[in-house]
Amino acid sequence: MSRRDDDYDEELREHIEIETRENIERGMAPDVARQAALRSFGNPAVVRQQLRESGPFHWLDTLLQDVRYGLRLLKRSPLVACATVLTLTLGIGMNAGVFTVLNGVLVRARVDEDPDSFAHVAAQYFGDVGSMAYDNGISTADLRAYQAGAHSLDHVAAWGIGRSTIGSDDSAQWLILPVTCNFFSLYGLDHPKLGRLFRDEECARPGGEPVAVISEELWRSHFSADPRILGTEVRLGQRPFTIVGVTPARFSGQLRGPGVWVPYTMQAQFYGGNDFFRDRPGAVADARRPPQARADPRLRAG
Repeated sequence: MSRRDDDYDEELREHIEIETRENIERGMAPDVARQAALRSFGNPAVVRQQLRESGPFHWLDTLLQDVRYGLRLLKRSPLVACATVLTLTLGIGMNAGVFTVLNGVLVRARVDEDPDSFAHVAAQYFGDVGSMAYDNGISTADLRAYQAGAHSLDHVAAWGIGRSTIGSDDSAQWLILPVTCNFFSLYGLDHPKLGRLFRDEECARPGGEPVAVISEELWRSHFSADPRILGTEVRLGQRPFTIVGVTPARFSGQLRGPGVWVPYTMQAQFYGGNDFFRDRPGAVADARRPPQARADPRLRAG
């Protein structure tokens, strides 16, 4: 028995003795007075447990008891204990991993800067709209309507997804993202790692400006981190493009992985000649809300 238990027992005896003396003073016989004191006081074992649980370090004692019990079980059945620990570890790890993926893909906005103001806009069309190149895509006319009439949005940018070879390497298809010129600023990038981003005039007319911005990952893996990459012409598909900038690694605008960004006015090069400037759905819109209009960071608009 610990010293603390000895103190509890001494305190219990004192309380019972005091109650017994008071009962004797009321005229009870000594034996009857003691029995009455014990009945009024309650079960000493229960009272002793209540005193232990009210102590400031009871949780630590309980933890130590659980650890000792677990160590005894581990020593008695090591294989079962190890299998249990391994199963719990794998289960907790898988749950955490799945939640992290679902949170990143379905819940959390893809941007790093002020994600609460970010909205992903997905259009829903009815009737005969022809062949859609991208599910929930929007046409150029839709984009302009959003930019002109969506007063709850500060900035609206659009992007699409294409694939193309780079240079003379016909063995690999690289990710190509036609984007509006404000795409980078909407995703929080104002200054690239090298060079510059797109200018407004490069998104002004269809097919007019064959320029490209590449990711740092592509710059290192495909171009050997050549510091003279700016101004270099590289053939994307059947047309040469001039590289004008390199984005930092892990830029949040890498929506489907590292690749190449081109002005959305050059999209016909990567969609089999389909021209989304003739009101055919193809791009996806993202937007920024002003501070007073924040809501669900993944707004879906019909």
